[in-house]
Amino acid sequence: MATQFATQRPDPRLLARRWAALNQAIPITLDDGEIHYLTAMALAADDDLVAHLLLAKLRIAAQAADGGSRAARLNSLVEYQDGGVVRLARLMHPTAARAAAHGVSITSLVGAGLIGLGEGQSIAWPDESGTCRHLKVLRVACRDAGTATTKSGKVRQ
Repeated sequence: MATQFATQRPDPRLLARRWAALNQAIPITLDDGEIHYLTAMALAADDDLVAHLLLAKLRIAAQAADGGSRAARLNSLVEYQDGGVVRLARLMHPTAARAAAHGVSITSLVGAGLIGLGEGQSIAWPDESGTCRHLKVLRVACRDAGTATTKSGKVRQ
């Protein structure tokens, strides 16, 4: 008879509190409207871990006067590194993400981890098991113009 070990998922509230305590100084750039929208999305999220982590992140978010144009936002295309692997994601509303190329829901662990981060910024972000993975934003394409800026502020098409 085979013995199965149940992998216990970490307590979402405890994990979010620990993450926030360790990362309270990280600059997360979101404007007031985005904070309200993302709060509503977190409260409606199906996954408790994502909901608690996103709410913790929003509590420490800085409200950007200029909207943080180089930060990952809803509908922006983000080139990022996940544990050394370069990936591409368009941060989207959960229902739209399913149908889009490179669509990643903002209520997924990766989407919630990337939102509000600027180019060159990295974050230790928990996965489903509570183990932290390193996400690093390499480039953010503006949601309106379809252009991307580099660290030096130059615009790429």
